[in-house]
This record gives sequence, C-alpha cells and structure tokens, in this order.
Amino acid sequence: MKIEWDRPILVGGAPSCGSTLLSVMLDAHPEILCGPELVLLAHPALYQSFGRYKKFLANHGTNAGYDTADAVARLEDGFCPYTVIDVNNFAYYGVNFDLLLSHLAESESPEAFLRKLFEPSLVHQAKRIWAEKSPPNLYAFRAFLERFPKGRVVYLVRDPRDQIVSVMRRGLRFDQALAIWLVETAMCESLHTHPRAFCVRFEDLVTDTWRVVEDLLRFLGIGSAIERMLNYLENSPRISNDPSACGMPTWRANPVMGFSRAPIGVGERRLTPFQKAALASAYIAQAVPGYDEVQGVTAAELIQRLDYPPIKVPMIEPQPFLEFCAREHLLVSGIALHGAIFQERFVSCDVAMVLGQSGPPREVLDLITALGPAFLSRPQDKIAKLERRENL
Repeated sequence: MKIEWDRPILVGGAPSCGSTLLSVMLDAHPEILCGPELVLLAHPALYQSFGRYKKFLANHGTNAGYDTADAVARLEDGFCPYTVIDVNNFAYYGVNFDLLLSHLAESESPEAFLRKLFEPSLVHQAKRIWAEKSPPNLYAFRAFLERFPKGRVVYLVRDPRDQIVSVMRRGLRFDQALAIWLVETAMCESLHTHPRAFCVRFEDLVTDTWRVVEDLLRFLGIGSAIERMLNYLENSPRISNDPSACGMPTWRANPVMGFSRAPIGVGERRLTPFQKAALASAYIAQAVPGYDEVQGVTAAELIQRLDYPPIKVPMIEPQPFLEFCAREHLLVSGIALHGAIFQERFVSCDVAMVLGQSGPPREVLDLITALGPAFLSRPQDKIAKLERRENL
C-alpha cells in the first residue's frame, strides 16, 4: 500500500475531551496509523521554523515540561507552553528518545523527520496515512494546516462541567481546570469554519457513534470502515500493545471498557453552586498569543455554540461568592502567575453579571484589599503584580 505523506491527520483538544478513545478508533481503521501520544507535534515551530525546533528539542529533551515562568514567551516563540513527554510511548513506534533525536538531526525538513518517525510503523502495519493524537496538538493546528495543504485537523470538545471535574480528579484546582477548558476549547473553536478542521463532541462520539464516524470519514476523504472502528477493541493493535490506551486511573471510563455513558452528566452533580456560578460568568480577559480573536469569548457563549445546556446558576450569597472567586484567582486578569497553569493568565469572571448588578461591584476591590496576604500569597503561585485593576 502506497503511503500518502501529504495527507496527515492531527488530533487534539483540551485534556479529558475523549481524544484517547477517538485515537484508538482511528487506529482501528485499516488505512490509518494512530499510535500513543508523542506530544512532539504540538509545537508550531516544527512546521514554521524547523531549525529552532531541532535546537529546542535537542536542548530540552524530555525535560521540556511545565516551564510556566516563561510559558507565554514560549508560545510566542512557536512552542507549546507545556509538554509532558512520556518516553514509554516511543517504543510503539520502534524508537527511543536518543534514536528520535538522531532522526531529527539527520532531517532537513519537517516532512523528512516525520517520515523517519512514522514510516516503520506504517510499513509494518500496511497502512497509508499517519495520524497523531496529543491533546496539546491544538497549539500547532494552524501551523500544521499551513504546512500541509491536504492535512486534516480533528479536535474534540466536551461539556465543560464534566471536563472540569475530570481534570480536577487529576489533582488540579478548580480555577486551573476552568481556565484550561475555556482557553483551549476557544482556541479549537476558532477553527470551526476552517474547511480542513472537524469538531467531534465527546457525547456524540459515545451516544451516536455510527453517525459521528461516518461524518468523520467523509471529512477525511478515507474509505469507510465504520464497523471496524466501532469494533476497535478487536481491530486496533494498540489495545494489546499500548498501555496508554487504558487511559488514566482517575477516569470513570477508559477506551478498553468500550463506549460508556458513565462520564456524561457527572459535572452537574459534582460542581458546587459557587463553581457553577464562576463557570457561567467566566471569560477570556486577555488575548492568547497568536489567537487575538479569542479575547472576550465567554464560557456561556462557547457552551451555547457547542450546543450544550446552559449553566443553571443557583441563588448564591454575594459576599461568600466574592470570597470564593478571590481565593480562586478568578477576579483579576493580567496577573503574573509563576508556577501556575499557563491558561490561568487569561481567564477572569464577571461577578457583576452573576450577582445581577448593573456595573462592576466596588466590593471586589475592597474584598481583595481586606483579604490581603490570604489572597496574594498562595505559596505555589507567587503573584508578582496585579494589572488592569480598573477592569474590576
């Protein structure tokens, strides 16, 4: 079977969106190779400035992790603001990290490097198109589409209530989980009109699977093999050869369990009234580097656009809610957060809207002043300064 190098597929989305399930389904297709996460393809520089990409990977190796102190600068330089490289995943492709770096050094272009990476597995499995799924691939979607005129992007979305709860189970705080969902989903949705980008809702994937797969294959322009993809437990080599296909221990369901509706609706039951109110009022207060158009996007409009039920904001007491938002760092945009999750820098909450007031409540500034060290000294965050206080 002739390998079609000009038709790659890049899959991504905010964490806990269901991308692992979709990846093993793609891998079950007789023409598509979609192995475990590499994360290596999540850097825009790979497609735009290959020389800088080579130096970056050679210098940082597998330690190019959550370097949040300069995460914004990293994205501006063409690199994903965070990466977690699991070297155990490379074995599936028949390489280790040292060999991968050797391939990189020998390659004069992204195409040459990707060919060295994927060709052995494609030949071994007699497949013709490679796909790669890593959630942070979303940061490279635009650069990838520009580099590969016939390439396709697939991104997944999920009800934010369920997705936020799932991310919190991994040990992240509510404000971090909220910011990750809002920023990264908005970045993905900025491509919703692109002719070579396709959105998959997790809920549809597990409840209306045949239709979703049929639409996806039509978008990809690849021969139909719906039954094989639905029977991925028997048809994907990853099920028996890739430990990462089992997902994370914090998930309520994972791909080896088959299609499950168990994760749907969990967030509505688990989120507190304050958390629901914060989600309903969250918005992107600052432009994300390279994504100016997401500035001002609200969680409420994103939820509506993706056809999820609106957030039902319960009756809440103003003062306790303000204190909750202050302690969760959801009142001020433009905070220089060191040691925090990258996306937090861009998200704020419109507490005035939740409290039904016509203008920004003066109590917010008074509350921040009164809280003093309790608000400004979260040990892991080391807030350097507050900016744009007039926005309150």
